Amino acid sequence: MEELVRGIHDFLKERKCLVVIDDIWNSDDWEIIRQAFPVNCNVILTTRSENIANQQSEPHKSKFLTEDEGWALLQKVAYFSSVDADSNSFEDIGRE
Repeated sequence: MEELVRGIHDFLKERKCLVVIDDIWNSDDWEIIRQAFPVNCNVILTTRSENIANQQSEPHKSKFLTEDEGWALLQKVAYFSSVDADSNSFEDIGRE
């Protein structure tokens, strides 16, 4: 594990980057992972743990999206348009 953390750190230390990590649950895991990111690396993480969130910065608490809000976000992120040929089948899958 130490070799992996050191390898990631060495790879990133000469780069300016943004890393997004989704759904960190365990403080011990986060303590290991965070060592891989040099100071020039911005990290956004999501967590359900207030303890982890409060260690990093001022946490942003988000609300659950409604089904329609979730579908609208997926369309925006995936650059999907309602005028695409298979929009109905994509919408069924996306809402699922």
